[in-house]
Amino acid sequence: MSCYIRGYGAALPRHVVTNTELAPLLGVAPEWIEANSGICERRWVDADQTTSDLAVAAVRDALNDAGTSAEQVDYLIGCTLSPDYQVPGIAPLVQRKIDGCRNIPAIDLRAGCAAILYGLQLARSLIESKSAHTVVCFGAEAQSKGLDLQPRSAELSMLFGDGAGAVVLSRESKPIDKARHCLVRIDDILIETDGRFAEDLIVRAPGTANGARWFDAEHLATGLHYGSMQGRSVILQAVRKLADAAIRITERNGISLDEIDVVI
Repeated sequence: MSCYIRGYGAALPRHVVTNTELAPLLGVAPEWIEANSGICERRWVDADQTTSDLAVAAVRDALNDAGTSAEQVDYLIGCTLSPDYQVPGIAPLVQRKIDGCRNIPAIDLRAGCAAILYGLQLARSLIESKSAHTVVCFGAEAQSKGLDLQPRSAELSMLFGDGAGAVVLSRESKPIDKARHCLVRIDDILIETDGRFAEDLIVRAPGTANGARWFDAEHLATGLHYGSMQGRSVILQAVRKLADAAIRITERNGISLDEIDVVI
């Protein structure tokens, strides 16, 4: 049994933050941000906007694109590292906000940048095992609310913006209009974890590795609730592992690199 991506959706906040606006907060030049990241601008949520708000907009967009109603969804998989709350997860909040969504399983995945691939793998397994017919996966972040906007965190804080994306997966493909659509079937997914580098990109608090309390005044004063990154290590590992994964997944599917038309 095959698993098809039937529809896509996305959502972005209205507020555009340019390098010119961000650079003075981080103590760097706007040109330095673009030269070191390739980023010219990013979107940030308003104070009263939540991660689940972005996710709901993306999921609704994906359902509309798929021609699928909320009542048809059997499973909801949410991916984020910036949820509305520590508890509950974001997926039940999104389920509650979408009219017509039944009392289906709604779970969170916390796997950082690779989370949507984990979500697609789980969705594919649910569909191919006949445990579900239609699954919605979404990824959403409102990282701007947790950034340390000071020079000490310039290399990390320049990178993150806010937004959401969603996909509808199904046993059945969307009817194809050859002028506008193509058939998208998930054939294979390759995911690996190398825990040796797990703390190279980290937000330490709240957390049970912080002593007697998972968050207290000392953690707040020392900035443990802000992210920190070993940038050179993260980039080096990403370049090596992504290139290797691309080669291995094509080889195990009998595809040469010359046959690849699009890489995203």
